[in-house]
Amino acid sequence: MAFRQTRTGPLGDCARLVWLILIAAMLAVLLFCLLGPPRAKGAEPVVPSDLYGRVLTRYYPSSVDGTPIPCQIYIPKNSTTTPQKLPVWVDLHSFGNLGNIILPYTLWANTMNMMVIVPEGRNYRSFFMDGKEDPSGTPTPYIYDDFATGSQYWVPATGTWQASGGVYAQSNMTDTWKYTTRGLSSGAAYSASVDVTTLGVSGDDANLESAAGLAVRKQANGDCYLATLVRDGAGKIWARIQKRASGILTTLSNIQLTSVDVAKKHTIKVTVFEDMIEFFVDYIKRTASIQDGTFPEGEVSLVSFGGSHQFDDVRVQNEWLYGETDIMDCIDQALEETSIDTLIRPDCSKIFISGVCMGGMGAWNLGLRYPDMFAGIHPAFGATDFAHNYNWIKTWYPDGDGVKYRVEQDMRSAVSARAVMDGAEPDSSATWVKNTIHANSARYILENALNTPARIEMPEYDSIIPNTTNPMTIKWKTPAGKIVLVYGGTSRPRSSYAHGQGIWKTWAENPGLYKPVPETNLYDYQTGVPKPVTETYGIWNNYDYSALMGYFYGAHVTATTSQVGDCDDFYYPGKILTSFKRLNALYAPLHDDPDDVAYRAYDNVRNRAWWLKMQVAFPDQDNPGLARIHRDRAGNAAGVHVKNTAVTTLDLMRMGLDTSGKPLTVMVDNLTAPEAEFKVSDTYGKTDLELIGQWDPSRKSEYQVKLGTSPVAFEMTGSALTVRGIVTNAGAKTLTVTPPGGLTNLLSGLNPGFESGSAGWSPFMAGTLNGLFEAGSEKYYAHSGSGSLRIKNPRATVAPYEGSWQ
Repeated sequence: MAFRQTRTGPLGDCARLVWLILIAAMLAVLLFCLLGPPRAKGAEPVVPSDLYGRVLTRYYPSSVDGTPIPCQIYIPKNSTTTPQKLPVWVDLHSFGNLGNIILPYTLWANTMNMMVIVPEGRNYRSFFMDGKEDPSGTPTPYIYDDFATGSQYWVPATGTWQASGGVYAQSNMTDTWKYTTRGLSSGAAYSASVDVTTLGVSGDDANLESAAGLAVRKQANGDCYLATLVRDGAGKIWARIQKRASGILTTLSNIQLTSVDVAKKHTIKVTVFEDMIEFFVDYIKRTASIQDGTFPEGEVSLVSFGGSHQFDDVRVQNEWLYGETDIMDCIDQALEETSIDTLIRPDCSKIFISGVCMGGMGAWNLGLRYPDMFAGIHPAFGATDFAHNYNWIKTWYPDGDGVKYRVEQDMRSAVSARAVMDGAEPDSSATWVKNTIHANSARYILENALNTPARIEMPEYDSIIPNTTNPMTIKWKTPAGKIVLVYGGTSRPRSSYAHGQGIWKTWAENPGLYKPVPETNLYDYQTGVPKPVTETYGIWNNYDYSALMGYFYGAHVTATTSQVGDCDDFYYPGKILTSFKRLNALYAPLHDDPDDVAYRAYDNVRNRAWWLKMQVAFPDQDNPGLARIHRDRAGNAAGVHVKNTAVTTLDLMRMGLDTSGKPLTVMVDNLTAPEAEFKVSDTYGKTDLELIGQWDPSRKSEYQVKLGTSPVAFEMTGSALTVRGIVTNAGAKTLTVTPPGGLTNLLSGLNPGFESGSAGWSPFMAGTLNGLFEAGSEKYYAHSGSGSLRIKNPRATVAPYEGSWQ
């Protein structure tokens, strides 16, 4: 869904030469990324050390099922020896494209001294959201075989198959197809992958080939789709998709791969959904999306031809279920890996996320579902309402009409949207569909952006993602009512859309909904009218760039220097990073330690931010929970405003509130205004309030807990005090917790009452106390008390002592 064209403006001779050299270098690097040798699993690309830092290619294991998830990390060049914490830029790829770190990104990351993480996920059409399977349908097969215990689930049809040593091998090298089929693997929509190695071939004659890979949607008579890595008689390597129908093989796609050694292990994956087939080798897409719906469903087989082949790590699964999970796994593990570096490590308080098109939608969704993690978001040309945008594309870029509307349906975007919903229409009225779509559409969870600044980039005239909350019209019809498609020239019809200002006006008109004003330079949020496009470079405008680009499809592009001032693609990463640094300078205190937190959630998978956690009363029922919490440090108080929240949990220690020294006051009601345009109806009407802090259950009877003026029942552990069933829809209720006298707060940071000497400590394992430092690393002291203690940055600077704690 992303397309971008770059043009440069008038330049002097010398400057033009410099730019031509730079552009040539960019193109060379880009061509190498697209056409050069594929990455071997775990390999790191060669990057000139004199210009760049390090590009790390990683395959992090999924936290769900261990599937390797591709991820790239860029660590900028740094010649200093002073330890540094660097801001982190997470960049999400556009529709159907792989995330690749190329020259402009590395140059700007070096200039801005930022680390870059490009998570790719296991499925490039996931829309960066966790999909959902139809709860009333047949589940997609979920299979993982590493052959560690043999091949008991496989049924060989032809060939010589044997499982040994954790691999499954086929050793008959005759020029016939050999199959072994996985039981219980039949389905209509799945991704199947396998690691394959060629052990030997039957000869090197030009007429002889060897092939190994997968058969998907295999029928009882052997007809199927074949996705194989092929070595021909001349030694050339091909990624090939074929269809076997009535015993006849037809080649659907055949792509030559350069510099691929089939004697090494390669990961082959094929994905099928509706009439879409895609083929990947080593996590890189090797075909265009093939359309063929001859076989709507069928089993998965391993196949071997003309050689001996070894197979391992077979997976059959619904990959569309893990769009968000995979990305967050990559981010978390990339941060963990790079944090161990003693010189350059990530600054986890300065993580920014951006993306274009589908990546823009991902930046919206992840930025609002994890608002405490991302210190700033840059959603560019990204849909804020998934179902709304799907309906638009389905209407104006329809399936199967024989007309190629740019690349939208060539890339099968509507099919992919349905795949995320297990075949259902994303604009379906089914509750499970609506719940999933609303949970992953920024328009429905805008409250979550209360403390997260954004650089919104959204042209008004975008025919792919119109981004409007108003009824949309498009003037692409002749007087006879037929759609006119002209790709250029004076006869090209102009497109016209209803203004899409509704979402942004909602933000601007509700300061309590969105505190940091979004960086919409060209959008007058006071009047709701876009400013003239010539005023300055901005990120909101209503100019139809398609008139300058020569394309009919509107402004789903980035403007260039020759068109509108300082907007050239070459500067694009620089604009993003500059904005992130400016947003951080303006809003870091607000984001890092907010007094107000708002969060709307549709399930209990992701239902927390900062010091707030909520248990939604009606998960997965399209009936969201909403919480808006205000803290008052000076008054040791909090305001809790909730709807449809069964349990509201506050981490009082993180909030900086005292649970042991003075009374705590919590006011509870359901007045959650201001809300986004979709108001939450409070049908639950109560909440359990769970207060996390330092409590003393042995003295529970000495605590005074009142709701209003009346004592109320409560539960207590050492870390939580809970009051059940506080009514929220019948006026405000004030809960007061008064602790008994004599308690000491050992975790407040100042540790009042904690002894400064060695009283209470006794030797353990021959330890010798020397002040507060222990001599030697294998000797300990034990404390006789039953309290808890937090030690911050334990350090010993004089030998032979070292700081540590357990």
